[in-house]
Amino acid sequence: MSNKDKRITVLIAVALLVLGLILSTFLFRERIFAFVDAILSLPNSEKPARLTVQLGHSNGVTAVSFSPDGRFLASAGLDLTVKLWHVWDNRLITTLKGQCARIIYLSFSPDCGLLASGSINGEVKLWEILNGKLRRTFEGDNRCPMFSPKGTVLAMFSGKVIRLFKVSDGRLTKTIGGHNDRIGFISFSPGGSAIASGSSDGSIKLWRVSDGRLIRSIKGHDQEVSSVVCLWRQQVVIVVSNYGACQISRSSG
Repeated sequence: MSNKDKRITVLIAVALLVLGLILSTFLFRERIFAFVDAILSLPNSEKPARLTVQLGHSNGVTAVSFSPDGRFLASAGLDLTVKLWHVWDNRLITTLKGQCARIIYLSFSPDCGLLASGSINGEVKLWEILNGKLRRTFEGDNRCPMFSPKGTVLAMFSGKVIRLFKVSDGRLTKTIGGHNDRIGFISFSPGGSAIASGSSDGSIKLWRVSDGRLIRSIKGHDQEVSSVVCLWRQQVVIVVSNYGACQISRSSG
């Protein structure tokens, strides 16, 4: 092959390469535009989340909680207020006032109709989300208010005992005790028929909600239990201690 033919071959190869790059860029651009169009056509509930800074409290934020359906965000601040936000348009729905100590617990009911807020002094208030009305105040040393999966029971703990309240009328229906030291956390089973409690005595106890009977006691944790998660169908309890240890216990009951 002569030098002239070689030059022609090289020029053709370069031209084909450039043409390929132009075509690939065009196709890639079309794919990008198609992706953007698809995102813009999605309903709000399916669009990617946006990072938003909510500025509403006059002092630091002490607790936050999303509603189960993802529509609302509750935030508590050192200004002793609870604010309810609409997630998708960042709109402030209402401000709840009335607690006289730092708020550290927030818990939505499963149907998103109620919000429980708990203060460091043990006072828990139950609010109606629709109108911001205070439905009830639970006095005493009440910690970590938590709704049952069906929303009919509100559980809290105090010292070594668990207290179960009827949501509809606020009546204390059951007091469950059995730990040798203070409770650090509670968790309902997915179906709501049982509740687990973790204590500073290093034990996990599984209780039946209907009658308060002890189902099973899991021992062997040599540190304070600060968090408990129940995977009831798999009969597994995940335990986290205050010192960073995570243990998985399997229950046969």
